[in-house]
Amino acid sequence: MNHISIVIPTFNSAKTLLDCLGGIRKLSNEYSVNAEVIIIDAGSTDETIAISQEYTQKIIVSKGVSRGKARNIGAENASADTLVFLDSDCIITPEWVKHLLSLQVDTCSTIIAGPAVLVEANTTIGSAVKEMLSSRLFTLSSYTFSLDADQKEVKDVPSSNILVSKKFFNQIGGFPDLNFNEDGVFCTRVLASNGKIIYFPSFKVLHKKTFDKVSKFAHYFFQYGRSYAKNLKHYPELINRYGILAVICAFSLMIGTVLVSFLDTQVLTYFAIALLIYFILTLSYSMLKFKNLNSGIIPLLFLILVLSYLGGFYYGFLESIHKHDVQ
Repeated sequence: MNHISIVIPTFNSAKTLLDCLGGIRKLSNEYSVNAEVIIIDAGSTDETIAISQEYTQKIIVSKGVSRGKARNIGAENASADTLVFLDSDCIITPEWVKHLLSLQVDTCSTIIAGPAVLVEANTTIGSAVKEMLSSRLFTLSSYTFSLDADQKEVKDVPSSNILVSKKFFNQIGGFPDLNFNEDGVFCTRVLASNGKIIYFPSFKVLHKKTFDKVSKFAHYFFQYGRSYAKNLKHYPELINRYGILAVICAFSLMIGTVLVSFLDTQVLTYFAIALLIYFILTLSYSMLKFKNLNSGIIPLLFLILVLSYLGGFYYGFLESIHKHDVQ
């Protein structure tokens, strides 16, 4: 595959964009791939535009545009028949390039996707988060940051690293106008149009997102839970196995919190024992899998992940009752 259009949404992305675009230029020079880069910027105030101008002339500024809409704008302005969607903090790898070159020119209705592997961690918290998110056990079988999977057909993937034919992309209507959960809606549109989503672990990019503070980590998943709850009202197709599990857990936790005030000491003791067993089991798994001291705090981080997401879900649910906007 020698001609592709790479669409990259940006917003104040200067810290990571240089490495992202540098990797694409290396792809073009070393492997003779005609990689057209299209930047869709949401109104950056840093050096994002200046950096972009060193690598491409196709820069479209649309202040306040969502990530979903930005990708659609990029697709509209693409000259190649094959579209690649990358995030501005992702760097392509040699494995990514080799996989790209082995693909047939016409991908038809097949979406090619790969993981975005976290690579940066400057603190103990960051290292533990990186390890936790690399395991599908702690991400409820999500493929976002994981290499723990074989090549297979899947039902949903993140939008940070996917390849699709422009014809099929237009056929399904592209992405929804959302900042969060746009990948979930996109994947349901693919499947509803009899398309296939093929996940290749080797089709990986390096993701420069960092979670070096617990507050940043919690906020990230809070926002996803909040947006999911709000977007369900307008995009019911988001109700998949992960969504159903989140709803069940959220309401179970809410009901359990209410009931706990009516429980006697003996029942509370059983609850404390169950929580202790959870920590022992998850700690044992973490230590055996990652074999370092950082993994000792993974059970706590996983609990923070779940509570942050469910807290965001509650907040978004309440917002959806009083407001009509979607994030």
